[in-house]
Amino acid sequence: MLKKYFTFLIVISFILLSFKKPVEASTITYPINQPTYVYKDKKFTSNIKDIIPKKKVAVVKSSRDWYYVKYTDLNGKQQYGWINTKGTKVQITKPKTFYSLPMKTNADLVKKKVLKGYYIIKGATKTGWYKVLYNNQDYFIPISPFNVTLNVNTLAYKNPMEQTNHITVKSGTYTILDEQAENWYKISYNKQQVWLQKIKKVRSDEKAVFKSGLTIVKELEGSACTNHVKDHGGLTKYGITQNVYDEYRDGHNLGRNSVCKISSKEIEDIIYKTYYVPTNGTKMSSKLAIVMLDTAVNFGKGTAYAIFQRAMGIDKGKTNWGPLTNYSFNHLATNQENDVALRMIFERMRSRYNIVAKDPSQGDFLKGWLARDQKLLTKLALK
Repeated sequence: MLKKYFTFLIVISFILLSFKKPVEASTITYPINQPTYVYKDKKFTSNIKDIIPKKKVAVVKSSRDWYYVKYTDLNGKQQYGWINTKGTKVQITKPKTFYSLPMKTNADLVKKKVLKGYYIIKGATKTGWYKVLYNNQDYFIPISPFNVTLNVNTLAYKNPMEQTNHITVKSGTYTILDEQAENWYKISYNKQQVWLQKIKKVRSDEKAVFKSGLTIVKELEGSACTNHVKDHGGLTKYGITQNVYDEYRDGHNLGRNSVCKISSKEIEDIIYKTYYVPTNGTKMSSKLAIVMLDTAVNFGKGTAYAIFQRAMGIDKGKTNWGPLTNYSFNHLATNQENDVALRMIFERMRSRYNIVAKDPSQGDFLKGWLARDQKLLTKLALK
């Protein structure tokens, strides 16, 4: 009798375990036609955890325009996350104002008031705006509420033009009531409406951060003097091309020399003055400053600016540090800067995939390029 009882328990246990066994919700594949962000949650304001190149992925489940997918990352590990390649359609039920730029004060800003129809959310900036498509044109709309985060106690004034009778506003996050050019924000504090300015300043430890960044850049670049026939950069050492070295020597009234013979002092001087300072690394938190520095050395300053703008979600096809980039950077909260650094590395990867798609001859470098990005992610513990 006891034997039959144990046999019965074993059979029941097997049946129950069979029912509890996890099963993939779907084996449907979804084609990704361009490098795509993977989000931690099904919303564009969520943190980004990865980027998937052009490939097919397995759909586990879906929610409206969002797909929860299974994919293999660059390290060969199986991962899961949310993707949205088409955007989210939103019906306009009350008057909506669309902005040509993600800022409320700019000489080039165009506003458009819309009463009906629909728009498609395509993404979000790191400064509190949705990127949208309306009538086949790109616009921005503020995410409510629109806030400013102060990392330190800040002086505030009744009138930003006079800057008299100031009070001190404690660090924290405040709702923006109005704003003016050069990052002046009107907020309510202690039952008063006051104006304050948020401008990032040069960090006291910027030289130490640069030293760390320089060490990483040199390690990632390698010490060899290279001149690969397919490399558009030409003769290069530690990321410094012959053309850049010639400009440096000319500017110091020195005779031209091969970049292969560049000195350690010249390397440090060029990378600090040509790449670190102009890209505002002196004002960034350490991880973002190092990513910005390595990107400028690896891609050039113009492309580094564009990659930074895309990571911020403010891409307008610019390759300079203009008013929009400056406004957005100053508005950025310090605790957001590591996420921007992570997004910059993902945008570097996207750029590399696109380079190879446009010019297959560069495919020989893709594996090494992506390995560099992975090493930077690991060194800075960004992922």
